[in-house]
Amino acid sequence: MDGTIKFYRNEIKISQQKLADLLGIPRTTMSFYETKRQYPPLELAEKIAEILKVTIGTLYSEQELGVIKTK
Repeated sequence: MDGTIKFYRNEIKISQQKLADLLGIPRTTMSFYETKRQYPPLELAEKIAEILKVTIGTLYSEQELGVIKTK
């Protein structure tokens, strides 16, 4: 499902900038991750899931996880 990061981010009521700050990345990079124009490294994907209080499998399909794990 496209846009799941944004969906769960909105569920916990934090801005894209705040999430980017928590992750130590630029907001523009967070935007790319939200729109799946880019995929984060595995450690960062796990941290995103942790902050959003979901599993990494909730945010990414198995195929996407394969791409993430090869980074």
